Amino acid sequence: MNDPNLKTEMMDWNGCSWVESVPDRMHGTPVLLHSRMPADGVLENFDEGMTIDELVDDYGIDKAAVTGVLQFSGRLKQATAA
Repeated sequence: MNDPNLKTEMMDWNGCSWVESVPDRMHGTPVLLHSRMPADGVLENFDEGMTIDELVDDYGIDKAAVTGVLQFSGRLKQATAA
């Protein structure tokens, strides 16, 4: 996409099994399970053009979790079409 005017909306992560919010971790920011990677950060990076594999490699996060949050957000179809 690489649109400089694009602002990723903050998601409501309730109901996503790949995301947790722990008060003592990242001030309760929704993060990927067992990580410190903000779930919204995954979407922002994806929207800016990163691939699933780049997200996994660059941030050391679980590929299933990345795929799960993209699916939950409705972006998985976009990821597989690319």
